[in-house]
Amino acid sequence: MIFELRQVKNGIVLKVTVREDDEAVDEVVYQETFEDEIASFAEFLRFLCDEWGPSTSRHSPERIYIEVRPGDKTEDGFVRGKLVRDRIPEIIQESGRTPIVHTLDEDEFRTALLDKLQEEIDEYLLEDSPEELADVLEVVYTLAELDGTSQLKLEDMRHEKWQSRGRFKSRVFLDAVRVP
Repeated sequence: MIFELRQVKNGIVLKVTVREDDEAVDEVVYQETFEDEIASFAEFLRFLCDEWGPSTSRHSPERIYIEVRPGDKTEDGFVRGKLVRDRIPEIIQESGRTPIVHTLDEDEFRTALLDKLQEEIDEYLLEDSPEELADVLEVVYTLAELDGTSQLKLEDMRHEKWQSRGRFKSRVFLDAVRVP
């Protein structure tokens, strides 16, 4: 199950997606405007996370995901659980707020980078902005560096694929392949 909780102008929207074999089989959207019902539901989500929360595999089918979108805030005014660029804590302090941070180990960092990559791709799909593509590239370069691949080597690999398989400039869409 994936729970996506978003604050909107007139309340909170909860989207629950049930997935089987990587396909959405059921989706429920719930909107609430009453603070006490939102708080009760948040307690229920915390219980679910304690019982069925993060497992050792980030893609475990039993794991419950609660997405906190960039800019979403909890009832106590915090944005939680997000890998940020190196200078963001400094920028937060300059604005008079207090960042609460910790340094990730290599496995946690890889997982957070993969989550960040998905976040940045989602933002690009929503905003269609070159700035979001730059964020995607930053995450890709950091993942490559974590794997011991420089930006230059990554670019060489891209160029080799370009030479052997082409680019996407011709806008070719493969509809099907006939098998004799």
